[in-house]
Amino acid sequence: MLLRDPDFHRGTVTAGELGDLRQQIVFVGDILNIAARLESYAKEAGLGLVISGALLERLVLPDGIGATGCGDLALRGKVVPVRAYHLAVSRKSAGNVIPASYP
Repeated sequence: MLLRDPDFHRGTVTAGELGDLRQQIVFVGDILNIAARLESYAKEAGLGLVISGALLERLVLPDGIGATGCGDLALRGKVVPVRAYHLAVSRKSAGNVIPASYP
């Protein structure tokens, strides 16, 4: 399965099975809303992959991939801003690119 316009966050998700005749697996949680808002931000900003700072703190980026800060985003439905980063191939002239060894 290919991901289309992926954007990621980390946190707790609850999964459950619903339905009598036609059972479906359903995922719920605030994390899904944040990931959807990050996806909307990425589309509006013309960016590819955007992840939250909460996820970036737990990642070890591969060599050649850098994270450029997008700032603290005021996402709809969230009281506290969410720090976001755009992941892309590192370029020496990219300004505030966090090296692939971040954090």
